Amino acid sequence: MRYISGTPRDQTQMFPPLMDDFVAEENPVRFIDAFVDSLDMEELKFVRSEPKKTGRPGYDPKDLIKLYIYGYLNKIRSSRGLEKETHRNVELMWLMRGLKPDFKTIADFRKNNKKGIAGVFRQFTLLCKKNQLFGCELLGIDGSKFKAVNSQARNFNASRLAKVISQIEERIEDYLEKLTKQDEKEAKVQKATKKELREKIRKLTEQKEELKEAETRLKESQDSQVSLTDEDARAMRGRHGKTVGYNVQIGVDHKHKLVAAVDVNQARNDKDQLSGISLKSKENLGIEKCEVVADKGYYSHQEMAKCLDEGITPRVPPCRTRQQTSGRFTKEAFVYDRDANTYTCPNGEVLEPLKKKSSEQAKTIYKTKACKGCPLRDQCTTAKSGRQIERSAYEDQIEELERESKKKGFLQKARKGLVEHPFGVLKASFQYGSFLTKGMENVRTEMNLAALAYNMKRFFNIMGQERLMEAL
Repeated sequence: MRYISGTPRDQTQMFPPLMDDFVAEENPVRFIDAFVDSLDMEELKFVRSEPKKTGRPGYDPKDLIKLYIYGYLNKIRSSRGLEKETHRNVELMWLMRGLKPDFKTIADFRKNNKKGIAGVFRQFTLLCKKNQLFGCELLGIDGSKFKAVNSQARNFNASRLAKVISQIEERIEDYLEKLTKQDEKEAKVQKATKKELREKIRKLTEQKEELKEAETRLKESQDSQVSLTDEDARAMRGRHGKTVGYNVQIGVDHKHKLVAAVDVNQARNDKDQLSGISLKSKENLGIEKCEVVADKGYYSHQEMAKCLDEGITPRVPPCRTRQQTSGRFTKEAFVYDRDANTYTCPNGEVLEPLKKKSSEQAKTIYKTKACKGCPLRDQCTTAKSGRQIERSAYEDQIEELERESKKKGFLQKARKGLVEHPFGVLKASFQYGSFLTKGMENVRTEMNLAALAYNMKRFFNIMGQERLMEAL
């Protein structure tokens, strides 16, 4: 029995007469084409949304955003990779109608259309909402560290920067000393060595100048570190250790795990991120109120109070204090007198409020002088100045909120399955654990494209092939 045989390469044959015949009717690429064609590029503030009357014609921004959406859906994120695919990928040939822009044009489009790309993400979010794919009642908030185009060796704090500059200066001095000795010798064998030494000195001098400039920037800024390759990247600890990158925040709707909003920042932890991403999610969905659930890393009275003011009910478990982990008296052991505005400690002593500083308007500190001779001191504190209690300006609101949240303990159990899913898909399935571009605004654009691709993939799976075009 013979094998199935292919068509001989030297045999003349008739290809399908239409490019449309290469792409099946149920192919998702047709949805990408129809969705982008439905957008108002001028309203979304895309560059060249209206062609110029004079000069060389440019590419239609609709064609280039189609190219990027297809690329991010199929793990092709680099401009060179996308250029290569336009020459060999039948689906892209159909989608681009045979257009083959060069990699520089593709890269410049992403760089010059940050607002427009963010607008496309919002438009697709609204499309999903119209098709009732967002529940709009409960959102999961989470953050993850994504690697930047900057190695750890190119990230410095002040002490490490000074140490490296000192080491380079020592090496330059050493090479200069060797060069002086070589100058004293006239043997021809040594001429190549002199050339190598001068080249090493030149490279080290350039490196020293770069580090000196970085040292100046670090002194002038309010930051504690500086990155040389991507100036906006910061060293931070993630689940898998230290990395130089960005803190990516997402808001995920509970109904189908669709991403409602995404943001990127330089924060090393999530403590001050709750209100920002929650409000952005609420605005993108166009809703008046919702609940958000997050882990204890987001626990901040000020952030939770901001959420409440915006109609967002935060469900965040309290973060354990030092006293709770050490077995000493917790804050709950101190009784608050609302009328007198004082606390009473387990030994019966009264803690009076201290005068607030301008930087501490959001909290009040309570202390007593009786700590020095207190028989329960070892069970209370190890601080030389005695025990102090902090009371947030939002304490009453937060206490009421925590009482309500205890009744909804099931939300915390559901949180992990809700917010971990998008990050897992982006990092594993989409192979999107690091950025390709540099700078805060550029990586935000990348993240908007990644979130759009994730939502579109979910949209395809939920709606099914038959309902895709009907959704538009």
